[in-house]
Amino acid sequence: MNLLALICFLLSLSTLNSRVANEINIEFVKQNENLSGNAPSPPPLSNRTLSSIVNGLDSPRRQFFVRIKYRLSFCGGSVINERFVLTAAHCVASLLPRQLTVEVGDHSVPDSFLTNYFADAVFIAPGFEFSDTPVNDLALVRTRSPIAHGNQIALPICPDLIRPDDMPSTFLGFCGMGATSSRSYSFPPTLQETFFKQIPFETYGLFQFNFCRHDLVCTSPLLGDDAHIAVMDEGGPLYILDCEEFLEPPRCLYGVATYSRNRNQEHNEEGYGPGSYFVRVGLFLSWIDHVMQHNPGGGSGRRGPMGDD
Repeated sequence: MNLLALICFLLSLSTLNSRVANEINIEFVKQNENLSGNAPSPPPLSNRTLSSIVNGLDSPRRQFFVRIKYRLSFCGGSVINERFVLTAAHCVASLLPRQLTVEVGDHSVPDSFLTNYFADAVFIAPGFEFSDTPVNDLALVRTRSPIAHGNQIALPICPDLIRPDDMPSTFLGFCGMGATSSRSYSFPPTLQETFFKQIPFETYGLFQFNFCRHDLVCTSPLLGDDAHIAVMDEGGPLYILDCEEFLEPPRCLYGVATYSRNRNQEHNEEGYGPGSYFVRVGLFLSWIDHVMQHNPGGGSGRRGPMGDD
């Protein structure tokens, strides 16, 4: 039995116990929700050290993955059609489209041929708040020219959210090229992949739970307790995989990486546990469809949340 087959087996065994724990946790939250119905916000980004895909694996071919490059840095992204790439808003909100380059190709192969596309427009999701814990952290980047075979390599967006009962047994993958060390800016030569399961809560202390914020996917790592998304992995794709066919293309795009915390953070005064956090892409389907339908190309510049000048 290989490593990923073992993970799938353990996921199936954990489903029943997790469902029982979820019922206990849900009852706890019902008794402790504030009057507005909103859960407390996660701790600020300043309370985490660099996180990394530790215990990750060399990724199989994931051609929907792109790097969005700007200045001397980059973020991850996902091709969703031949003109649009989905990424995190905090990666691009302060930049002009002409400062962005979308790098497309097979990042799983060293020194493979990659094609760079210039961006000509950026669309920021409604309600985005740039803060220590970004809210609605999603953006669309439109390329100046169509991405070659873009509609074929595009990753479809998951239309539905994972139900709480199905969270323990749903296999989530994430790929990126961010830092592989929590103490230095060390980057891999090829695309890396790690695996998560979604959880409805994030831990706070030993016996306390916060309900996961409405715009986020909270996760638990499956390849080691400290396997997390990395610096410069923000914007990268979280996707649903079939356990038995993990080398095949994922089913759909479920989340976009926004931030993470690792177990070894130095100033974790609030006591939050480690975790990787992703934007729930399914919540933004109508906005994504609106932008793509009303802005297919031909214009340029930064646009408002609904694609209006």
